[in-house]
Amino acid sequence: MALGHDLGGASGALCVLASGSQGNCSVLVVPRTESSARRVILIDAGLSPSRTAKLLHTRGIRPDEVDEIVFTHLDSDHCHSGWPRAVRPGSWRATLRIHRMHMGRAERMGLLYTRCRPFEDRFEAAPNIRFGVEMLAHDDLGVATFRVGIGEQETPDATLGYATDLGRVTSGLIEHLRGVDVLAIESNYCPEMQLAS
Repeated sequence: MALGHDLGGASGALCVLASGSQGNCSVLVVPRTESSARRVILIDAGLSPSRTAKLLHTRGIRPDEVDEIVFTHLDSDHCHSGWPRAVRPGSWRATLRIHRMHMGRAERMGLLYTRCRPFEDRFEAAPNIRFGVEMLAHDDLGVATFRVGIGEQETPDATLGYATDLGRVTSGLIEHLRGVDVLAIESNYCPEMQLAS
């Protein structure tokens, strides 16, 4: 795949569409196999739906191909204010995955529609795509970090580690992400800002 960083052969690819205080959004594409359809998963949606659609289009992906939007947390640079309208029935068909700790905030933001599924410590985005979750301290509700296994459960073809807004690295995070094939980290660490948050 010429999408972004190859996760190993036919396992898939990760492309960071945007990273930083103006918006965070990555796309994980796992190609079709004999036993499952192609899957397109956004990790965070900190760009407007229209900007996200344009960036996906440059990579050959239509918005209606996005199966899931998995949120690390719901700060505005990870969940743009335009998404509550965009995910209403009749528009983007993606299922939203939001950590259970963030559900109250998601409800206040207008994100809770029939296609919203809360998660805690793990979930399957598809039979061949599994997310392990480790929560870290960030603001008052925390941030979800992911270890994504692609392929067979016991012996995945590829593993992806994904962590955003890291203020400090914990031993739990190190264990959670140890040995992944690809590691994506977004961190803007400033000691003064961390102490003030």
